[in-house]
Amino acid sequence: MIILGIDTSAKTASVGLAEDNNIIDDIFLNEGLTHSETLLPMIDRILKNNNLKINDIDAFAVNNGPGSFTGIRIGIAVVKGLVMQSNKPCFEVSTLDSIAYNCKNRTGIVVSAMDARRNQVYNAIYKAENGVVTKLVNDRSILINELYNELLRYDCDVYIVGDGQRNVKDYYDQNNLNKDNFIYPDYIGNLQNGANTALIGFENFEKKKTGEDILPNYLKLSQAEQELRKKKGE
Repeated sequence: MIILGIDTSAKTASVGLAEDNNIIDDIFLNEGLTHSETLLPMIDRILKNNNLKINDIDAFAVNNGPGSFTGIRIGIAVVKGLVMQSNKPCFEVSTLDSIAYNCKNRTGIVVSAMDARRNQVYNAIYKAENGVVTKLVNDRSILINELYNELLRYDCDVYIVGDGQRNVKDYYDQNNLNKDNFIYPDYIGNLQNGANTALIGFENFEKKKTGEDILPNYLKLSQAEQELRKKKGE
């Protein structure tokens, strides 16, 4: 079985292929263009690189949030379009899960963090051991200082990854909160990854959905919606 994974939840877009629980290819792109301009050419490129056609893809996985509201919608819309006629299986994958899988072969606690602004991160916490990633804390939005208090309970290696990594590290540095067991992997190890998304879809095949059923999971309202509710006194 070949699964195509898609991520458009942040500034960098990526697509990846997994076959029988193995990643076979991935592509990252960050050229300052909108994902609506780059995603379909990226899919075409990865298929051609692997001598595949879109009909050879057995299922599709997409990061459905958290992340950029517009980016998430683009990724989901493309998947819905690709399966409209074939009705092939689709998978909603948490962006935070996709990030955590970068640490699949490490041992310790994995902290996925995406910038949610105002000293907050979208976050989930995992345990990585023997090539297995187990989710300990579900997706949420949390203040960076509150996250610190939770991380104190872990005396093993704590890997902090995601595009919110810099926010977390800078905050902890500025407030003298960083600990020796907090580890900040390099750039590529931080990123949500379409190949990981495909792999997660394969590992969770029983959770397959139709294209019509896949939906965004933003975790919180957009800034405009928050301001509107404030004005209404809600």
